[in-house]
Amino acid sequence: MFRTDNGGFACKANIKVSAGGASLWGTKLSQIKESDKILICTYSLPHIEYAEKIFMKNNGNAEIVCHEKFKGKADALMAKFPNLKIRLRNDVHAKFVVINDTVWCGSENFGKSTWIESCVGIKSKEVAEYFTTAFYLIF
Repeated sequence: MFRTDNGGFACKANIKVSAGGASLWGTKLSQIKESDKILICTYSLPHIEYAEKIFMKNNGNAEIVCHEKFKGKADALMAKFPNLKIRLRNDVHAKFVVINDTVWCGSENFGKSTWIESCVGIKSKEVAEYFTTAFYLIF
């Protein structure tokens, strides 16, 4: 059993684990609605066409933090989705997505990956609030 300490807090949650590329972002976010806001922390923006399909479901109602190396892709996404906000940083490598009371955290960048990836989905209001706070500390 984990304990709350300086490294994080302990909580109970509903958890889903995927590994080996079994689940793509489109599958994980298939239930988003037009009113849902998505917070995305990713190193890169691979295959922005894939991300565009996801953002079409909620009119780009999202905020993204990604590495500054991907400014061109970030600009292209913002041009297509005026509601989308992107912050570029030179030190980001974390990968997580917060939507409502669910957090997806793992090795895969936001987009379509050709790598073998792993990801954990955590359905918990407490965990979502924790990651939302972490997101806005770097945004």
